Amino acid sequence: MIDEPCCGLAAALQRNSSHTSLRGWNCTHGHPRASVCSWTGMSCAGGLVTSISLPGRYLHGSIPSSIGLFSSLMYLNLDHNSLTGTIPSTISKLSHLTSLQLSYNKFRGSIPSNISLLVNLVDLNLDANSLTGTIPVTLRSMSSLTSLSLSSNKFTGSVPSSLCNMSLGSLSFANQTLFCYPFCLSTVSNLVVRTVPQCSARMYGEC
Repeated sequence: MIDEPCCGLAAALQRNSSHTSLRGWNCTHGHPRASVCSWTGMSCAGGLVTSISLPGRYLHGSIPSSIGLFSSLMYLNLDHNSLTGTIPSTISKLSHLTSLQLSYNKFRGSIPSNISLLVNLVDLNLDANSLTGTIPVTLRSMSSLTSLSLSSNKFTGSVPSSLCNMSLGSLSFANQTLFCYPFCLSTVSNLVVRTVPQCSARMYGEC
């Protein structure tokens, strides 16, 4: 049944009623008042939720750990809202996910290291949040990833050289206090670094 995670998500993603009108997204005693496949931003296949797209909907609140129960989800877009809290580690259970868009929110904490379990993910956009810590070296396991956007956060340390072994066509990590990035990433066709300098050769000799 998909009712329980949908109702949990509806409770966690709070709406500003003066700005946001979402069809559906209401539950009574844990059961939707209407088919979740008719909810604004929801798409289904075979009765299972495959896409949740709610960019720019003036949402606040947080992503609940129950997000991991959407076992058929392929697309999640919550860009340009005011969501807070951390990115739950249970997001790693979305094994069919190909696109994760969480930019321009207020997420904090680190990127869950087990996000690397999303081996079908093609596009990851975490721009313009308040994420901290280092960029996980485990991202190298995401063999399908071609676009990675991490700009305008609060990451520290150096960009891991393990990213050089990925097939990235687009990479952005500008506007933060990262120490440097390895030379081997300069071959990425769409590379946005701005104020982040390139590391010296002796730091990343393997590149």
